[in-house]
Amino acid sequence: MARREVTYQLVDPVTTRAVYNARGYVYEVGTLTPVPTWEVPEGGVPTLPPLFTGSDGFVRCWVDSTVLEVDLALDDNDGLAFLAPDPLDLYAFAPFTATVQTQNGGGGGGGQATVCRITEVQGIGASYTTLATARRVSVTWDNASSNEAQRPTIDGVPLMPTSGPATMVMGTLAASEPLPPMTVATNQNNDAVTVMEED
Repeated sequence: MARREVTYQLVDPVTTRAVYNARGYVYEVGTLTPVPTWEVPEGGVPTLPPLFTGSDGFVRCWVDSTVLEVDLALDDNDGLAFLAPDPLDLYAFAPFTATVQTQNGGGGGGGQATVCRITEVQGIGASYTTLATARRVSVTWDNASSNEAQRPTIDGVPLMPTSGPATMVMGTLAASEPLPPMTVATNQNNDAVTVMEED
């Protein structure tokens, strides 16, 4: 039976260079239950995790035809990910999970090319405005103050206070139109907010 393809591209938002040798695991959405993957659209044997991004920044694999979306957990492979083509240009980033819609296969490639940008906003008065092409934006913050004036904001609206990590996800990759740009800002020296954008 033909399978469905998972494709996801990881690039550095500053240089737009591909992130090579990042490590990925494929799970059922919202769980840590592994999804069997293959290197080919039909036949073959399942691959063993983890998967790795190639020189073009893509993770590619095939899953059962009944799987319409997966969670792809990515990390910097214990500091061994780098900006292609230079293996000495190491690229560290915070681990994250993206929900990826699978695509009908056929052996000819295609699939969903999602460009991911990860930006950290930190310190007093720091801000970042998302690009106009992002269809899904995830904002993660930690230990936000109970003082509203000191909490990080999105478009001037304070994020909820928290004593641990929290994430807010806006938009969906299924949307035909991107989200309007939004500005994430921090207001304390010890604030650090991670913004992940997906096209």
